[in-house]
Amino acid sequence: MKKKIIIGILLLAVLMIMFTAGCVDSTSKQAYVIGVDTAMSPWEYIDKDGNPQGINMDLIEMIAADQGFSYTYYVPENAGWEMALVNGKIDTIGAVVITPEREDKYVFVEMPFEPTSYLVIARADSGLTLDDVLAGNASIAVFDNSVYVEWLKTHFGDAYNTMVADGKIIIKVTADELAFSVLSREADAAIAGTMTLGSQLNTYQPLKFLGFVGEPKSIGFIMRKNETDLYQKLTAGFENIQQTPEFADLVKKYNLQYRKDIYTVGIDESNEPWTYVGADGNYTGFDIEMVTWIAEQEGLDITFKPTSWKRNLNEIVTGNLDMWASSMGITDDRLRYVAFSNPYYISGIGVAVRPDSPLTKDDFEKADAKISVVYESTYSSWLEKHLGTDVYNRKIKDGSIALVADHSGMVAKLTSGEVDFIVVGDAQMKAAASKAIMKPVFIDEGVEEFGIAMSNGNFVLQSLINDGISKFISSGKSAELQKKYGV
Repeated sequence: MKKKIIIGILLLAVLMIMFTAGCVDSTSKQAYVIGVDTAMSPWEYIDKDGNPQGINMDLIEMIAADQGFSYTYYVPENAGWEMALVNGKIDTIGAVVITPEREDKYVFVEMPFEPTSYLVIARADSGLTLDDVLAGNASIAVFDNSVYVEWLKTHFGDAYNTMVADGKIIIKVTADELAFSVLSREADAAIAGTMTLGSQLNTYQPLKFLGFVGEPKSIGFIMRKNETDLYQKLTAGFENIQQTPEFADLVKKYNLQYRKDIYTVGIDESNEPWTYVGADGNYTGFDIEMVTWIAEQEGLDITFKPTSWKRNLNEIVTGNLDMWASSMGITDDRLRYVAFSNPYYISGIGVAVRPDSPLTKDDFEKADAKISVVYESTYSSWLEKHLGTDVYNRKIKDGSIALVADHSGMVAKLTSGEVDFIVVGDAQMKAAASKAIMKPVFIDEGVEEFGIAMSNGNFVLQSLINDGISKFISSGKSAELQKKYGV
């Protein structure tokens, strides 16, 4: 009897040890294996030296330092991260789209970014629209076994399989393959996540953003349901690192869609009637009222920041400005550095003189005409084209063209008599003429479209602003402000 009791106790002890060992393996680990999906640039990729890089790697490094655990990386074969997760070869992998089906099988730690949207891109010269894609009138490249495939199946229904058979839906593995499929004209368009295709848009200028489809979905780090300790560490880590300068640098580095408390809008504070200081000392003007109205419609908090035209694009690229809204023309050159909203106004460019000046357009065309224009503006581009590049450059060298930083500097040179002519937008000219500050000599009508500038890749903000501009025009608010400001 005693022997049976002793054997029973020993068996119980062995079972307890096995159970405890299992618990340690699943809930008390101090080292984890992080999966790397090399097809998911910029979230995860392998650099030229064979090392894992990307947003997820930077996040894990910060969280591991905060929570005190170690980790190694593992690259699943053929991007088979889910099988590697099930088999225990990896403990977690990031930037996975959260769906109800996946939540039934796994747990997620949601990443603190704006929900990822299904982004559609095409060649910039294609003339293709989002409606063409949605109607099935374009071939589409898409990731294999992805949520984007599932969306296409739902959207096209029974026609999906026919489109695959006909080569109108083209399956690809990596983000680069999606981009090159469109660039090489193998596919007319491509669909994937905001950040994945956003990075391609910034790399390959001939691509353009067509719009969003489907409902935005959150992304997160995914793990097995018994990984409670890892779940707690990632949850606490994300909460802690968001307060650090390193996280702010990460958001800026990758231009992440991170909802900000306040968006900073750059303006030229002397650019009447678009953006200027009113009699009460507050900012006013067409663009001020427009952006304020759009922000209210879209639930954005904004603040205005005076910025030189010499620095406005650089301030957007470096993240010091979120937007610029001060009658900026949309040009191919600017599109190399920043993105634009849809146009909200079509402007003319003209030449003005002092109110009492007898000078005419013929005088403006003479070689000795003294002209002021804003540096690196659509006005300076127009002037260079009008005069010819050789004459334009010669006049800058001999001082007969004075480049200035903003509208007020140009008007100051005209008023003081340093120059005879200035090149300016038609609305600014009309506003200044009504106050007897200058008078028009001639106007080249309808030569530029105004848009709100913002950083490349911030498609969530761009979509919000475009939606706001559409409402601004269709509601009659644009016509109301045009009448109010005489533009």
